[in-house]
Amino acid sequence: MFKKVASVLLLVVLLVSMITSVFASPVMLFSVGENKIGATISISGGKVKAEGTVIKTAPGNSTNLTVILQKKSGRGWSDVSTGTGSTYACVSEDAKKGETYRAYVKCVINNSDTITKTSGSKSY
Repeated sequence: MFKKVASVLLLVVLLVSMITSVFASPVMLFSVGENKIGATISISGGKVKAEGTVIKTAPGNSTNLTVILQKKSGRGWSDVSTGTGSTYACVSEDAKKGETYRAYVKCVINNSDTITKTSGSKSY
């Protein structure tokens, strides 16, 4: 009997805490769950191009997008160049033989929430 009462009480407490957190911060929940960004890397004609795009966002949200072209450096990645925009950003550089590149995209929504995405890598 005690276990049943404790289980019901725990369930009620969890439900109440979930409901109050939803109503306390609806913008944060929406911006985290509904915003999507894309990261693309391409190499063509001796140029490597990194692109970042806001794919989906709520009406009225402000977005600040940064795309960073990175190259493989040992076991990590180093920044080559950066581009910025509100919903689209792009940066292009001369590709170097034997180098591996990727795009790292960061989007700040309403000057508070940040989402990131990294493309796959491409070698030249």
